[in-house]
Amino acid sequence: MALLLVVLSGVVYFVATEPVAYQKVMSLRAGQVSEPDWSAQPAPFDADRVIGSIPYRGSSMLALVLPAELYAATILEGLGNCANKVRGLSYYLEQRDLQFQRIDLLPVDGYLRGSGHVLIRTRYLHNGEDRVGLIDVLDGGLPSRSGVPLDTAELRESPPFTVSITPLNVRCDRQSDYYGTFLDSVVFATADGEEIQRFFRWLESVYVSFGDPRLERVLYNAAAIVLMQFPTSYVSQEDYDRLIGPNRGVWLIAQAMTWSVRALIVLVPTLCALYVVRRVRVRSRATVDAAPSPAQASA
Repeated sequence: MALLLVVLSGVVYFVATEPVAYQKVMSLRAGQVSEPDWSAQPAPFDADRVIGSIPYRGSSMLALVLPAELYAATILEGLGNCANKVRGLSYYLEQRDLQFQRIDLLPVDGYLRGSGHVLIRTRYLHNGEDRVGLIDVLDGGLPSRSGVPLDTAELRESPPFTVSITPLNVRCDRQSDYYGTFLDSVVFATADGEEIQRFFRWLESVYVSFGDPRLERVLYNAAAIVLMQFPTSYVSQEDYDRLIGPNRGVWLIAQAMTWSVRALIVLVPTLCALYVVRRVRVRSRATVDAAPSPAQASA
């Protein structure tokens, strides 16, 4: 009963404040992601062709769960915000056995409300040059400095207003809202491509529509966190303290809710099994007690 009360209290808290805060705070971890073996893939991602063919038609958030549907809506139809478009491109890449990482730029003061920007890091081909670096799918180009495309470490060290977009799409220009003062207050978080692929396979295996896409997105993300299927966003220990320190109360509520649900997942089936075993034993004993003894039977 106490565990259920903790879960219900956590649900009420996040619904009343900001549901995305649960996902954000629980997906963070201090640590490093292993560098992919970029040479293992057969060819680089053709950024000029794929990003250049996106028919950009909007940047509003899409409440879609299945990665294949997000790919169709974002890469083929040009809809969706930065997170949607990165997830759509991630699906394209993993379907072609191309390695990638997701790079989140998380503002310390706003990431629990869903503020921030999302990029993808992969090995790509641009103007005939094969390189590893960042692609800004929302802005349709490559974050660059003095015309040179950037990788994560280089963007992290770039002062505000020194980065522009090298466009890969005729519908996009060199302007962006994310490389000015925004860079002053962000933490770089990296999610491993293999974890994202595992998350995609899990979604495809369990997805059932409830008829409400926004509710589905929240519930499936929360379930993935509880079942340890949601991709982890890795940050340095210093940045982890910057993000979690001012939000320790939110972190505690999220942790308590998560571990209470996990405990219930184990305890409820266990208690049900014990109840069934007990009932079977009681019935067996009653059957034995009701059976006539040998003396009674002979009489």
